[in-house]
Amino acid sequence: MIFEPNAEQNEIIKAAGEFAKGEFDPDKSIEMDHNCEFPGKIYKKACSLGFVGIHFPEIFSGQGMGLIDYTLMAEALCCQDSTMGSALALSTYGSECILRFGDDGLKNRILPKILKGKMLCGGGFTDLELDAGSIPVAEKDGDKWILNGKQSAVINAGTAGVYCLLCKTMEKGDTRESISMVIIEKEREGVSVSSGPPTMGLRAVNITDLEFDNVMIPSENFVSNFGNGEHQAALFMNESRIQFAAIGLGIAQGAFAHALQYTKQREQFGLKLAKFQVLRHRLADMAVNIRKARLLTYQAAMNFDRGVIDFSLSAAAKLTACRTAVEVSFQAIQLLGGYGYMSEYHVERYYRDAKMLEICGGTPDHLKDIISDVTICKI
Repeated sequence: MIFEPNAEQNEIIKAAGEFAKGEFDPDKSIEMDHNCEFPGKIYKKACSLGFVGIHFPEIFSGQGMGLIDYTLMAEALCCQDSTMGSALALSTYGSECILRFGDDGLKNRILPKILKGKMLCGGGFTDLELDAGSIPVAEKDGDKWILNGKQSAVINAGTAGVYCLLCKTMEKGDTRESISMVIIEKEREGVSVSSGPPTMGLRAVNITDLEFDNVMIPSENFVSNFGNGEHQAALFMNESRIQFAAIGLGIAQGAFAHALQYTKQREQFGLKLAKFQVLRHRLADMAVNIRKARLLTYQAAMNFDRGVIDFSLSAAAKLTACRTAVEVSFQAIQLLGGYGYMSEYHVERYYRDAKMLEICGGTPDHLKDIISDVTICKI
């Protein structure tokens, strides 16, 4: 399937690229990466220009576009800078659950605040893939619920104003339990953010743990039906993997651009590095892998916009795009030689962000399990 962006989508690519070039300061990115700092001012400006929530309906202050448009935007932002681009692209993470599964009251109460830049949304669904026993537990107490426990690896933890999470739900004194999806405001008493060590990459995204100590949650904060959390999370992860793939695609393209520029400028033995066949072939491999990842990612995004739910395709897109981001950024380091390890040349940061991205939203082994399940069924 060949995708050609239309005139409106070309404008999105151009506008996102120009915004990133004008707003993303490379030195500031290094500082934010070091301090694990979210680009708050740039986020608010991105919201005002419609880059945040581009795939949300206009009624909630979105742009009413599709996931393919989000993909084009995220790719352009992350190509310019992996740290700031990924932070903006993931600033609404988890709010898609409210859009897809929440009632009108929940949508109207929370989504406009996120898309207008008043607060970020965070989410933690990694334990769904690893161990459902480690998610927090909510027990009913009258018309409210009391939440206790811990959720690990929450995206935007500490910077988000609201979180979308899974929890076990059970009546007080009852041993029967189910898994439900719940919205938790950051300011609720008993919510605390872990002060653990920084991650290897995606440091501006602030991926860390949340702890809950007798947090009182009203019933209206639960997303849709009780006990339907696993199904809702699976559908959300199908969508978010395409978003992760788009970010990976942008990181790969950005790392490639840095490497290409360096080899065109750097001379050795009287020749530009780009003139040496062995290095030209390495650049060719990088370009081919990016093109393959782009085809898969665009196809997955277009299928989603048509209402086609294909868990295998979204898994394949994330697996390929994020693996390509890791491999291309690694090769960029190799091509820059000793400079590749220096922060001022940026490719080491692209590599760290790519490696962390490869783990988020489904590790390679988990994604291969999804793909193989579908493949085996077809044999």
